[in-house]
Amino acid sequence: MIIEAEKLEKKLCNTLQHQYVEIGQIACSAEINCRLASLGILPKQLVEVIRITKRGAVLIKVNEMLLALSTGIAQQIYVKDISNDD
Repeated sequence: MIIEAEKLEKKLCNTLQHQYVEIGQIACSAEINCRLASLGILPKQLVEVIRITKRGAVLIKVNEMLLALSTGIAQQIYVKDISNDD
């Protein structure tokens, strides 16, 4: 079920470095979703974007663990910016 992709502000690969975001929708295949879930990347999970390469690959910090995501995966993860929600 694809919900609210427009309401989620942006794709993970389009965020800024050193920004905190909340995972919204993950629009990957079931196999990739399962792998991401096993790494702690789930909807409503807070993550810190550490670095984004020029080609769109993303280094994130989730549950005190650094993970690198390919551009293709990062383009399928929709997030909400929470950095300014104080």
